[in-house]
Amino acid sequence: MLNEEQVVEVKKQIFQQIEAWPEEQRESARAKIEAMPPEEFEEFLIKNKMIKSGDEGADAEEGEVEGGRCIFCSIVEKKIPSSFIAENPWAIAVLEINPVSKGHTLVIPKKHVLHGEDLNKEVIEFARGVALTLREGLKPKHIERWGHVAFGHFIINLIPAYEDTKLDFPRKKGDAEELKKNAASLKDVFDKGERERQEREKVVVQQAQPSVVEKAPFRRP
Repeated sequence: MLNEEQVVEVKKQIFQQIEAWPEEQRESARAKIEAMPPEEFEEFLIKNKMIKSGDEGADAEEGEVEGGRCIFCSIVEKKIPSSFIAENPWAIAVLEINPVSKGHTLVIPKKHVLHGEDLNKEVIEFARGVALTLREGLKPKHIERWGHVAFGHFIINLIPAYEDTKLDFPRKKGDAEELKKNAASLKDVFDKGERERQEREKVVVQQAQPSVVEKAPFRRP
């Protein structure tokens, strides 16, 4: 059973993820969740496959949830709306709904991993590409990078730092329309960068291939 601290943290994460919902739907869901006693709330999480039941979780790895479906796994599976920027076979990038600064992005590995050292190189390379997208699209002074774990899922934070940005700024809920607009703009930048990268790779491959010189057959007069 979840302890009191875990219940508070899980509810906090759920409330953050439903901020993009229509106001009436969001407030109704929030009221229902707030009214649930701990036992009912845990049953709600199990039913929605956000955690395992006690028997199902007996053999689970630390931090693992039912079917890999924590809040962030649900974002990966697009079961929860998000301000989508980009994805590849190993990770997805979305805007943080309570950002430290404009363009604050979460890179979420598609595999439910607990520790940063368990990330594969493709996730790291993807995060670097997203960071380049933020540099190109938003022109910050630099990009802060740090990781955190929620629901047993390791997340990479990419935070554009501007002249007045401080990491200890109090977070504010992002405007849903602004998040949507910024995500679409950054997606265009990322997609353009990917097309250019693929073109460069084509050129490199072509240059690496040996040229074939066809000679006309020699004919005696």
